[in-house]
Amino acid sequence: QLGAFRDYGNAQNFLSRTREPVTAVAGEPRISQVKGLWRVYVGPYDNESDAKRMGDRLYAAVGIDNTVAQH
Repeated sequence: QLGAFRDYGNAQNFLSRTREPVTAVAGEPRISQVKGLWRVYVGPYDNESDAKRMGDRLYAAVGIDNTVAQH
């Protein structure tokens, strides 16, 4: 997960600013609503270890803090 927002517009703004560099590293980011928050994420991945590795790659390449979350 790259970000979580209460407002859909904020999630869209974040996605539009980060789509190109994130896609180059991790594939197309998406938005989904989970428990009242709009979450911007990439994946899914086969397991938590793969997800964490991708999170590390994203941080190194793009500088986006992230967390592993199930959707």
